Amino acid sequence: MKSFTPTAATTNVTITGTTQALAITKPATGASGVVRLVSTDTSVCFIALGDSTITTAATSGHPIRPNSEQDIDIGPNVTHIAVIGTANTLKLYATFGQAR
Repeated sequence: MKSFTPTAATTNVTITGTTQALAITKPATGASGVVRLVSTDTSVCFIALGDSTITTAATSGHPIRPNSEQDIDIGPNVTHIAVIGTANTLKLYATFGQAR
């Protein structure tokens, strides 16, 4: 397993039943790397990657398991993560970094 080194501040969003776009904090505009996602939700949430206009749906997004973490490679044009889940008060955290 590769180690993860954070290179920017962690951001978070409350997971609800409505799609939301979470801005990814990067150390520089156009940076490529890995985003570590940590879900504290008790059910599956769904994500999509893109710019500030990105949306997702429970029928088309990439699933993130409950109470889990996942590393996803992202390119320079990915600035936001859209997330949708069940209406509750749990969080999705996103930290930009490098995997080695």
